[in-house]
Amino acid sequence: MRTVLFDSLQAWWPEAILSLGALVVIVLGAATKRQRPTLLATWVTLLASAVALWAAPVLPETATFFGLILCDPFSVVFRWLALGTTAIVVLMVMGSNEVAERSRGEYLGLLLCVAVGLMVMAEATHLLMAYVAMELVSLSAYVLVGLVGDERSAEASLKYLIFGALASGIMLFGMSLLFGLTGSLAFADIREATTGLSGSMGAVLLLAIALMLAGLAFKIS
Repeated sequence: MRTVLFDSLQAWWPEAILSLGALVVIVLGAATKRQRPTLLATWVTLLASAVALWAAPVLPETATFFGLILCDPFSVVFRWLALGTTAIVVLMVMGSNEVAERSRGEYLGLLLCVAVGLMVMAEATHLLMAYVAMELVSLSAYVLVGLVGDERSAEASLKYLIFGALASGIMLFGMSLLFGLTGSLAFADIREATTGLSGSMGAVLLLAIALMLAGLAFKIS
């Protein structure tokens, strides 16, 4: 098991650095309440993650963490896209007055958490891992909405949380139906098990897909 985890981390250092950096930025924001240290830590984290992603060995297809994550050239493109988008958002936060300076540490730390979730989502080969990544993005977004500091943002954050919980429940119900049909949540196993389904089983498959898409549609909106 140690060998599997060590080999997995070789290709997963960018996400590990971002996760650790997010914790450091949040702690710095809570401890100092100043913008400069948190901004410096955020840019150092993004730069270190970019260097790790550039240096990470990318084989044509490398399954990591017991097959839950797949590192391949396709996923690398979206990992770079997530990093670049996060850097652009950080630049926008630096020039914005909507977020109070005392809350910018938490805000920047949560943005790094969103980046981790987006990168993991691009690599997931298992529905459970994809769901965890989506929830990481969603939960961070719920808090980000409420960090603006006025009453409307607090109300929007609460409504976002409630509707997000409903969407998560619908999506999980669809996943449970799919697991009952196929006996697995791995994408490859689901594809093989659902080939040729018809009749009542095909109708249940369509219902499961519809429920998952309904929850996913709210998440990506």
